[in-house]
Amino acid sequence: MEIVKFNKPKAIIFDCFNTLVSNSIEEWKNAFKLICSNFGLSITPEEFWKTWKNHELLFRSTRLHTNNDSENQFITQKPFKSYSEAWKECLIISASELNLKINIEDCLQILLNSHSRRKIFEETKFVLNELKKEYKIFIISNADDRFLYPCIQPLDIPTSNIFSSESLKLYKPDKKIFQNVLLKLKINPEEAWYVGDNYFDDVIGSYLAGLNPIWINRNNVSKNNNYKINKLIEIRNLTELIVTLNNI
Repeated sequence: MEIVKFNKPKAIIFDCFNTLVSNSIEEWKNAFKLICSNFGLSITPEEFWKTWKNHELLFRSTRLHTNNDSENQFITQKPFKSYSEAWKECLIISASELNLKINIEDCLQILLNSHSRRKIFEETKFVLNELKKEYKIFIISNADDRFLYPCIQPLDIPTSNIFSSESLKLYKPDKKIFQNVLLKLKINPEEAWYVGDNYFDDVIGSYLAGLNPIWINRNNVSKNNNYKINKLIEIRNLTELIVTLNNI
């Protein structure tokens, strides 16, 4: 855990997937295993998932455009496209490439249902309950409401404190998603900590918006050196967040 000092926050804002709840490759593969089983497909779930994932990654890489001359470096493409819309398109393209006879809507529902049942990390409930005693807790997630709300329902966070990319029509790291939420909350950027696992979406995005970024690096991945920042606290799990706050 890196020793960096931030001021005590008025609010702590969390990412959701791979921060508070899991989002593992194995969980995705299990969803495609169910699709293959339901439709009696001869293709392996691994091949179907990899084909679909390649197209999904293309969506992720094109949902923002970069403008180095703009005050906002990363801008969400218009018209906004939700995950449900993008995943459906990826299923259609993948089915065509692999010559699969499937019901696209049924397959999409399997993916959405699977994603809405992600497991909460072991320490999440304890840490959030401790933090709620002193801090306001919020969520900003690149997610559709359809699968975000069921995942975090057990965490007892008011719906008014939850903000999805779908509801705001913006994707992290577009700093407008952070700015819009802070405006609603009437909180200055420097008064908020943002905790997330994705170095690009969460760390860079929140940093560019003026928040204090907390990088939860569960798998000890390397920093993206294309985007260097001069303030960052790195933790390995949510429990270390409590330690960090206690050391202010």
